[in-house]
Amino acid sequence: MSYFIYNALKYEVLRSIVIITLQQKKQATVHTIAMETGIDKKKIRSALSHYEKFGYIKRAKIEEQGTDDKSLHKYALTKIGESVLDKLYARVKKNQDLNLRRSPSPVEGYVRYSQKEIEERDKATRILNKIKPYILNIGEGYTYRDGEETFNENLKLIKNEIEKVLGETG
Repeated sequence: MSYFIYNALKYEVLRSIVIITLQQKKQATVHTIAMETGIDKKKIRSALSHYEKFGYIKRAKIEEQGTDDKSLHKYALTKIGESVLDKLYARVKKNQDLNLRRSPSPVEGYVRYSQKEIEERDKATRILNKIKPYILNIGEGYTYRDGEETFNENLKLIKNEIEKVLGETG
């Protein structure tokens, strides 16, 4: 995993722990952190184990919780974790690199797309570019001639262009 992805994940997980614990009724568990961030539970569990080793978070012992279910560990930030989160938050606000080992440098964003997501985004862009000329009259979904509804010609052309692009990428 590159430092870029690692640090973006660290920021999201630490931030979600703070958000969850501030809600007072909820505890920061693997499940609640995964729900807050939208990230897979396996990645969250692995990341939490890693962050605990670095001292960013602390985990309540099972005896203190009164349960044997390891997925219900409760997590909280340590002082080190709070310090790291503050530094990451400052960099996010300034659109800077999240790697704390380097001097701050500007970045465009913090999202890394997979190859599949890039292909889907490119397909959607091609579809939009093909149908742009026909969108001007899209508000008129139907026209009426002699009391019968017929589809607007622009809608037919848009449908044809979408089918062409989808057929190309198949």
